[in-house]
Amino acid sequence: MRPVPPCPSSCTSLPSLPRLTPSFASPAFLRLARSTLLKCIRLVEQLKEQGNTAFKEQRTDEAIQKYSEAMDADPDNETIKAVLLSNRAAAYLRVRRLGPSSSMAGSLVGSGAAPLSRRNLC
Repeated sequence: MRPVPPCPSSCTSLPSLPRLTPSFASPAFLRLARSTLLKCIRLVEQLKEQGNTAFKEQRTDEAIQKYSEAMDADPDNETIKAVLLSNRAAAYLRVRRLGPSSSMAGSLVGSGAAPLSRRNLC
């Protein structure tokens, strides 16, 4: 397994993009914003895949840690957060431990039936 590179200036500290006015719509600014966002997305996906691999190989504590790290890397992305919370809830269920994802998984809009059913089992 390859080590995870550090998140570029932390995904959580991405500059908020102001309204696109001619001064902010420069090609250089847009390339930088796109590049930073893509690095963040790749990091989250890599951590999620490492968590999935650990879960499949019965390394449940490591899976929980990787899913948590992925959520911390991009806490504002509700779509991936729902998937990560669901995966983390499944890992907590495997070790029969209640975790923070059991109550949070059902609170996300559009999170689907899997997190809700896992929440109800906890």
